[in-house]
Amino acid sequence: METTGTATIVLIPQKSQEQQFCPECGAIMLEEDRLRENGILFIWYACSKSDCNGKWLSRTESMT
Repeated sequence: METTGTATIVLIPQKSQEQQFCPECGAIMLEEDRLRENGILFIWYACSKSDCNGKWLSRTESMT
């Protein structure tokens, strides 16, 4: 895959309730972003390894 620009990823140092593991390499995932929409909490995770592009989206019912 080719890209025409550069992307900046901002890691938010928040701990999730469960530890996620990368579907690509098995390393620990870091929370990248979260969004609450219509009572649902979406959490994006990114692989902690710099040479892996693994990502994961978690969807849960929001408590607040």
